[in-house]
Amino acid sequence: MSLQLLKAGTSDALTLNGISKRAFDSDVFVGGPSAGGHPGYMSVSFHTKMGRQGHLYKLTDEGLIISREFGRLHGVQPAFIWK
Repeated sequence: MSLQLLKAGTSDALTLNGISKRAFDSDVFVGGPSAGGHPGYMSVSFHTKMGRQGHLYKLTDEGLIISREFGRLHGVQPAFIWK
């Protein structure tokens, strides 16, 4: 296992968007009130914008993207979003 937290670029937006959608939509299976997440959680353009602004990170294992995280925005502590 070789985990790395790396800054994500705009080219990672599509992959990270898919991870975000699957993670938030599956919350309902572990006690969440419904599927869904924050505004933009399933928007490629949102993830592209976050990457362009330098707020998007990816967690990789052996080069495979396994999670995404946003940098500190508006004073909110970043949190991992798992696939």
